[in-house]
Amino acid sequence: MNFLIKLIFLLIVPLISIAGPGDDIGKMGVSKDVQKVIRVQMYDNYFKPATYKIKAGQTVKFIVENKGQFVHEFNIGTEPQHIKHQPEMAEMTMMGILYPEYIDKEKMKEMAKMKCK
Repeated sequence: MNFLIKLIFLLIVPLISIAGPGDDIGKMGVSKDVQKVIRVQMYDNYFKPATYKIKAGQTVKFIVENKGQFVHEFNIGTEPQHIKHQPEMAEMTMMGILYPEYIDKEKMKEMAKMKCK
């Protein structure tokens, strides 16, 4: 069964302003400042386009569509941030939050509350 989920990134992370390398990558932008729109198609083992050319300081709107059969996420971050996120994804699977076809959003909220304590 193909779960074709159209995800307008604007609804999750309103707009992303890509800065230089570092912790300030992926700051929210302002709609009127959008300089580039990138449409991303997520498949089960790859993304299209595979690379993006974005200038430092450019405000980008991502429109993301899941064309795979499984749940996917689209994150913007540095390589160390992505590496740090991998164990969190494994933990969500072990805690019964993340399944191939869906995410238990209520359990995810509970996990977030536990991490904030």
